[in-house]
Amino acid sequence: MPLLYHFCQRRKWWFFCICIAALGTFISFEHLKYSKTMAELIVNITYVAEREDQLVHGVLDLSKRMDKVSDKLNVVNRQIRSLDASVPHERTVKIFGVQEAVNETDDILEENLRNLSSTLLNVQLGPKDVEAVERVGAFEKSFPRATIVYLGDNDVKRRLIHASAEKDVSIKVIDNRPYGTTMDPDRPEDCNLGIAEFDEPVFVSNFSLVSEGAWLTDSASNGSEIYVFQQQGKSKTVLKFNSTEDLVADKVSETFNLPHPWYGTGHVVYNGALYYVREKPLGVIRYEFAARRMRKQKELDHATIEECTYEDSELGGVELAVDETGLWVTYCNTESHGNIVLTRLDLFSLENRRTYHSTLHRNWLMQSFIACGVYYGFRSFSRDNSVVVKYAFNSHTFKVDQVSEKFGNFSISQANFDSRTKRIYFWTTEGRLGYSQLNYKMAAINDDS
Repeated sequence: MPLLYHFCQRRKWWFFCICIAALGTFISFEHLKYSKTMAELIVNITYVAEREDQLVHGVLDLSKRMDKVSDKLNVVNRQIRSLDASVPHERTVKIFGVQEAVNETDDILEENLRNLSSTLLNVQLGPKDVEAVERVGAFEKSFPRATIVYLGDNDVKRRLIHASAEKDVSIKVIDNRPYGTTMDPDRPEDCNLGIAEFDEPVFVSNFSLVSEGAWLTDSASNGSEIYVFQQQGKSKTVLKFNSTEDLVADKVSETFNLPHPWYGTGHVVYNGALYYVREKPLGVIRYEFAARRMRKQKELDHATIEECTYEDSELGGVELAVDETGLWVTYCNTESHGNIVLTRLDLFSLENRRTYHSTLHRNWLMQSFIACGVYYGFRSFSRDNSVVVKYAFNSHTFKVDQVSEKFGNFSISQANFDSRTKRIYFWTTEGRLGYSQLNYKMAAINDDS
């Protein structure tokens, strides 16, 4: 410092020293200002971190509250449907073809219906099975009016509709619902099925020369009828067997010739109607077995088979399924980039009800099925020739569920879930027909406050 002092005492250096002193003062001031800014920044970061923790805890708390509200809403919805099931319109049928007298009374009409049900449909109606009957519309001499029948319970309703679908008689019984509505309530939130395990497969028949085919049951029927598709494509023929024993004995009950060839093995039978896939143009057809007629068809706009077939197969471009939640069609479209699209259809009109876009690719899978609104995919592993349910897209959560359940040690070209028996019916690539019982678990509903 003394040296600097003497240096600055010289006249010719005094201006330089003044500049140095000013610069030092400025640097000190800027350093203090920067330090203050950094201190304020640290305080702000700490404040934001504290608020972020509070926000995270708030979101978690809100999520828990929403889960409780959702659980309570599901319980309320089930209670509402339980009450709704007791409303008369849920237990009514409409009957066509019942001859009408000029002076017909309700008592005469009811007695006539009981006799026709017994003689034509083989369904005996007890004293409490019929609550009321009425004709629909104005009287016409040339043509009998339809009849609305209020039944005692839903079981009688199902038996009448099934018997009418199975028999070609002068009267026709249908569900008394407006055209374009589903036959069953749409209740996906009531379906919380998860796979627990599969029983050992049971093989019932062998079509050794047919590697790709389908055999189907009617999950809406209590009967034992079986419908068989024997060729993969360009065929219009469907064989009906009255029982598994008849299938083993190759005793065909009826043969149906469809209006258009069917494509693939992903078809379903429900309530006496066949829903099958047509290839050109790609679409879905509802065919009524009793009338031997196509009742409805629907083209699948923008659906494509390319990049949507199963692994090492030409099958799977478009497939149908029926589970507890309704009728499904699964496919890929030109905008899904190979991802599987699931659409729930109306059972009568085939109109779209809701569409889900999954993140699964069909070419990852060997086969698939739908149960309780969950799309399950089989995967084949060559190291031990095993087939495992490895993929699951849940339409309730819009997410892929974790699953890994062994199904068997054979390759399959068809899988179909029967929601009534909880069986998976399958057709192996060696032409063997079998089924496996699906043991499932239901997710618990939290009823706590």
